Amino acid sequence: MNEYLQNKLNEVVATNNIAFMLNNNNDFSVTGYKVMQNQTGAGLLPCAKLMYNGKVKLVYMVGNYKPLSFAVTRFGVNELNAIIFNLVQKAIEIQGNGFFRAENLELDFDKIFVDMSDYSVHLIYFPIVTGNTGKISNFDSEFRIALINLFNSFPVFTAPQFQRLCSDLSNGSMTIGLIFKRLQDNINGNYGAGVNNGYSANQNDYGGQQFYPNQRQNGFAQQDYINQQQFGQQAFNGGGEYVNQGFQQPLPAPQPTLLFQAIGSPVPVNLSITEPEYLIGKNPSIVNGAVTHNPAISRVHCKISYTNGKYYLTDMGSANGTFLNQSRLNKQETRELHNGDYVRLANSDFIVSF
Repeated sequence: MNEYLQNKLNEVVATNNIAFMLNNNNDFSVTGYKVMQNQTGAGLLPCAKLMYNGKVKLVYMVGNYKPLSFAVTRFGVNELNAIIFNLVQKAIEIQGNGFFRAENLELDFDKIFVDMSDYSVHLIYFPIVTGNTGKISNFDSEFRIALINLFNSFPVFTAPQFQRLCSDLSNGSMTIGLIFKRLQDNINGNYGAGVNNGYSANQNDYGGQQFYPNQRQNGFAQQDYINQQQFGQQAFNGGGEYVNQGFQQPLPAPQPTLLFQAIGSPVPVNLSITEPEYLIGKNPSIVNGAVTHNPAISRVHCKISYTNGKYYLTDMGSANGTFLNQSRLNKQETRELHNGDYVRLANSDFIVSF
């Protein structure tokens, strides 16, 4: 817990749960507490507000979850990869949520909780009025230090991937968003959503090389593609022999599906993009993907396009702006998208993955 929060509340004994008492009831944020109750999918532990001897008491229901400090003694490297990935993702989502202050998260790894069945992470958030005292801690630094301390506290984190991550966390020039993207690249498809025994969703059994499903012929798959790259466009006959079809260039890779998903939205927004051009805005009659819950989004706000094997984001002259990783695009400006990028339309946040 950061110094600012330590001055606001104290942990008290509770049976089977975690509880804190506020030193001053005026520090309790009614709005923050109400928002917490409506953010059931935000990865926060359920919280109940009670009154005890005239003081506000916050009780967090742990249920069957286990502290992160316990999980690291029970899991191996692959499972911990998934847990750390989920932890970083949740912290970034909360940091980008306009209703929450990331500084109000508890980052003690004895009080970060893990579902041992699916590796999801559940955090304690304090509905505290932060005000403008200037004493609020730097969440970016606090989060980096918490993870580094975790890696230095348990032998399992001597694995090379964690040491690389620890080095990234120590590099002040690397943002948490960039670190998350690198972490996502390292374990993409391993655990959590889309578990497939440690292989990437774009890999098969052939040493992690890229596999294009539409190039499977007569039981051949990865090796067919390698041979096509080396010898030109050829096919296999039923006996496994090459049949030259007169082409010299390999087939282009198929367009991957881009997922455009809302973060911290009052309603779920999950757009699957497979078209070469895809318009996004709030008017369903003139766009491919409608985002109707936010009136600040323009009728035709932005376009996602796919060309030459890459995805691009274009602002379509929106009134309240299109942002890529917190950098605003000029009207009609186009920028390349990468897996794990964050996009903001007006004041609504989204993450892209493909």
